[in-house]
Amino acid sequence: MSDPVNHLELNIGIDQPDDATRAAAQVTSTYFPTGTQLGVTVQKTNGTAYPSHEHTNVLFSAMSTGSAQQWASTGVDLTADAARVSAYYPYDTSFNPAAIPVECDAQTDWMYCPWTDKAANNGTINEDNRVVSLTMHHAQSVIKYQLTNVSYTNEGQIYRLDIKGKFGRKGVLNSYTGVLSDVDETAFISEQYGTPLDFKTDGASNQWFVLPTPGVGEQEVTLYFYIDGVEYRTTVTATLEQGKVYTFNLRMNDTYLSVASVVCEAWTAGQDKYKEMIPYIPVTPYNGVLMYSDDDYDYYWAEYNVGGSLTEPFGKFYRLGETAPFTSQSVPYTFDYSNITYIARTEFDAATWNMGDDWQIPSEKDWQNLASKCDYSDYDADVKGYIISSTEHPGNQIVIYCAGFADSNTGERKSDGYVGHYWADYEPADYYQAGWRRMDFEYSYPFNENIIYSSIIPTPKKSEAYSIRAIRKVAKN
Repeated sequence: MSDPVNHLELNIGIDQPDDATRAAAQVTSTYFPTGTQLGVTVQKTNGTAYPSHEHTNVLFSAMSTGSAQQWASTGVDLTADAARVSAYYPYDTSFNPAAIPVECDAQTDWMYCPWTDKAANNGTINEDNRVVSLTMHHAQSVIKYQLTNVSYTNEGQIYRLDIKGKFGRKGVLNSYTGVLSDVDETAFISEQYGTPLDFKTDGASNQWFVLPTPGVGEQEVTLYFYIDGVEYRTTVTATLEQGKVYTFNLRMNDTYLSVASVVCEAWTAGQDKYKEMIPYIPVTPYNGVLMYSDDDYDYYWAEYNVGGSLTEPFGKFYRLGETAPFTSQSVPYTFDYSNITYIARTEFDAATWNMGDDWQIPSEKDWQNLASKCDYSDYDADVKGYIISSTEHPGNQIVIYCAGFADSNTGERKSDGYVGHYWADYEPADYYQAGWRRMDFEYSYPFNENIIYSSIIPTPKKSEAYSIRAIRKVAKN
């Protein structure tokens, strides 16, 4: 049995002076509560295993709290060799401290202490200097809003809030250095309230942990509030950093929402930003083209692919379930399709996100109806696609473009003008296997409901990024 006289002793604090700027729900003090578990690693200063055996991810538990709290473990024996120490929170026996899978939620304040080779007395960590003071750092950022009513006279009901930016909710933390990697920069926050949130009397507030994406630098963070049937939005540029709180202070004046300040607040310091916000009205509201109808709906099809415009109709390529255009296979694929079927008009629908709540990804049946209920041309080399003309509404027409496909590594457009691959929503099993569909068009084939064929995509791959043509289904009164 080892001699406890040589055991490493820890003093551990959190890099935060008080509760006022604290956003975490788990840890509410400068020091950890009794029972907290940390993972501690000790190495030689050259990075090799510390005598007499490797001390990686050793469990240390807080036996008390406050500035004099005690930490217990099975023991890390120190010798005359110089050592360095690192730690992380919360502890998991299965974690590799160099690659901890971090997932943001409302409760977990992921923290780390990078390597330190100095004992509490500022000497070398060894058997003569066994007491080490560790300062834990916050691995996440916090995005927070505070909405205050000044003179707003309408109902004051918040139905939904979305926040979008190049931050992530999942990633990998190296607790030895504090460096994040594999951060999903396409993630966004969406809060939908089954019972609308009333902010008129007491205001409203919420906050979320997020992971800054390494290398992004200054980015745009956009907030979308859906209040009393009106969409309000504002975009603020910010450089998200670990251990900082970004507070959006919002005020409602009459029928306008204004941003009183946006506080980028380190947990020890801060700065203010100011932004005005008014109801969002698209510059050019787009209704699409009415192509056909049935007893219940009028069906409008967009004239261009999602991510494009009337002047740039080819649009962008999207992986299934992602709302940001595909750029590279190296960007982590974030859509968890294991428990999801239909994505139309959900937060996973790029058509809805990019073109508005009325727009959605079409189904296989929608594509077949477009062919069966309309007239269509052979491949037209001038427009690089098929001209589809409405039979019910003369003069209405759209073009289904052969917009090519995305290179799986770079996202570069290839074979444009020759082929077109379009996403269709999930279909249950019929004479095909259940799954999402890829609708394929080629310049050498005629366009009709029989030639349109389905490639079953039950488990999408990272390399599959296709075009999306949006449809709007308007219910008849």
